[in-house]
Amino acid sequence: MEKYKHFFDILSTAISYLFFPVWILPLSFYLLLERIDAGSAGVVAFLLVVLVIVPIMTLLTYLIKIGEIKKWDIQKRQNRYLLYIFTLVCGILLLWLLQSWSLTMPFAIFSVFLLAAALLTISNFFWKISVHAAAITAFALVLVNNFGGEQIWPLLLIPLVGWARIYRKNHTLSEVIGGIILSGLTIYLVKLLRLL
Repeated sequence: MEKYKHFFDILSTAISYLFFPVWILPLSFYLLLERIDAGSAGVVAFLLVVLVIVPIMTLLTYLIKIGEIKKWDIQKRQNRYLLYIFTLVCGILLLWLLQSWSLTMPFAIFSVFLLAAALLTISNFFWKISVHAAAITAFALVLVNNFGGEQIWPLLLIPLVGWARIYRKNHTLSEVIGGIILSGLTIYLVKLLRLL
């Protein structure tokens, strides 16, 4: 096993950055919206980039620059508070715009995603749930739903990302499972409300 350690180090790092939550969660939301309300998907995608992704990436870059965090992959639970609360503020701004512009379906779907983000933020004060696991679970479930049940290959991404997070010692198995459950319940709620 030791002779493959370098390979596994590189592979787990690549998986963690490839499936980084800042772009996987908005992509999941966009793919879901594209299937349901293609007419508004482009506008919402633009708003997601401008109001959510760019501000979050800017904040992460700033926090690295001032030494508050060492890299984009924030390991200490306490260092996540500011980022999570900032993400909620960005999400609330987007939600307000969706409501103001009467984009009913995007508003309804994003409300559920924002609820999950709020639960994740609250739980982070007590437990470091894996956002990577939550993000890849949402992404995989949206892909399976969009392309039909016979396309189960996206589900293989969930244990792959879970392994990478545990291998890199970013999370424990229970933290990864917590992220999977939170995201699974979020997508289930979207389906239950007949938004999917």
